Amino acid sequence: MERRFVLAAAIAVVCGFVGCSSARYVFKDPDVGVVAMPSNSERNREKAVELMNEHFPGGYVIDREEETVIGLVTHEHIQNNASAHDGNRGDAQIHTAHATATTTDKTEYRITYRRK
Repeated sequence: MERRFVLAAAIAVVCGFVGCSSARYVFKDPDVGVVAMPSNSERNREKAVELMNEHFPGGYVIDREEETVIGLVTHEHIQNNASAHDGNRGDAQIHTAHATATTTDKTEYRITYRRK
C-alpha cells in the first residue's frame, strides 16, 4: 500500500512539472466559449470536446482554432571548465565559464466556439 502511495505522489509531482493539464475554459458566457489546451494532441482535444459539450449540450459550432502566445520561457545553460597549470611560481588554476540563454514563446492551443 505504501508503495502505491509513493508512486501516486511521484506521478503527481512529475505532472506538475511537465504540465499534465489537458484542457480548460478561458471564457464562458451563455452563447460563446473559449477552451485552451497545452497542445492540440488527441488526449487534450478529447477533453476540450467534453468541455464544449458540457457548456452547450444541444450542440456547438467551432468558429476559430489557433495557437496563442501566452508568455515567454527562458532556458539557461552554464558550462564551467577548470584546469590546473604548473607555472614557474607555483600552481595556478584557470576557471572559465560559458553561459547561453534561449528565450522562446510559451503557447497554448485555443478553440473559440458558439452555441448552435
